[in-house]
Amino acid sequence: MRLVAKHSAVGYEPPQDRDSCRHCTQLDIVGDERPGFSKRWMCKKHDFEINVGGCCPSFLRRSVSVMVAYGYGHIPKLGSAA
Repeated sequence: MRLVAKHSAVGYEPPQDRDSCRHCTQLDIVGDERPGFSKRWMCKKHDFEINVGGCCPSFLRRSVSVMVAYGYGHIPKLGSAA
């Protein structure tokens, strides 16, 4: 069985397709614009630094057009896995 078929069989969702802070309307990317300096991911609602793989009960999915504007290389599929 191919890996994709195995993923589908168990309902696996890769990180880019799961709800997480990276897809939330409350995400704010802050930091220095100079090369070599890191940007930080902040939650505007709760006012703290976040890990993009996290997710809180206040999660609100941002629209695909906003995600494109933020420069995401992969646009997650909207909707749940079968």
